[in-house]
Amino acid sequence: MQSEEDSFLAERGLGPLRVWCDEQPRSAALNMAIDEVLLREMHESAGKVPILRYYDWLRPSVSIGYFQRWRETMDICELESLDVIRRWTGGGKVDHRKDQTYTLVVSRDHPFYYLPPAKNYRWVHRQVVAALQQIGTQALVTDRVDSFSPRGDHSPNCFDRPVQFDVVDDDGGKVAGAAQRRTRWGLLHQGSVVEDGLSGDENRQAWQVALAGLLSGKRSGVIDWQPPEQWLQQAQRLAEEKYAPKSWLEKF
Repeated sequence: MQSEEDSFLAERGLGPLRVWCDEQPRSAALNMAIDEVLLREMHESAGKVPILRYYDWLRPSVSIGYFQRWRETMDICELESLDVIRRWTGGGKVDHRKDQTYTLVVSRDHPFYYLPPAKNYRWVHRQVVAALQQIGTQALVTDRVDSFSPRGDHSPNCFDRPVQFDVVDDDGGKVAGAAQRRTRWGLLHQGSVVEDGLSGDENRQAWQVALAGLLSGKRSGVIDWQPPEQWLQQAQRLAEEKYAPKSWLEKF
């Protein structure tokens, strides 16, 4: 039997959804800064309509989770050859040379914000799976209850070990994962889908369209959108002052 929350999402989705297909590849620091600015500024903007952003990376990049110890997570070769960034969200290390990244930002004034983390995480990934199936890629949301730990004998790599409500293929290999941060402004959901499931630009674009429609709950609710220039200027400053400095990467 569906809960009240599940019924709400199944019938309505998120409703109106602003979608930004960011066609300009950006540095790792700027990508993370943009996501933070979207969260902060969206809460103050008129309508407070959720935002879905698709984006790419200017240089070969890797991100690590907010709480990961960078010396235990990265090796010297990666530090020398890759654009490495610490995310504002948790989770494990993600190689962005082989994935499609997206961000979903929801204001705290939206009912979705108040769902338990497991429920909104699972629901988003169900839409990721449905969108993959629309382009012919088979996947499912796993019910595994293992907890990710970047320490001890476990790999620090996010895609080495699926956790509950991640997206996996028929062999149990991880296809998509995400990390979240809940703040006084709203919910930040940063997701990654491996390239194998989205081979070719045509498939990638079709998946983006499908996911936006599924998250919104109705195609008429999808709004093509770009952020105001002042938001991007603010993100540039934040990238330079917070995310780019070595002190952020070496925070833990």
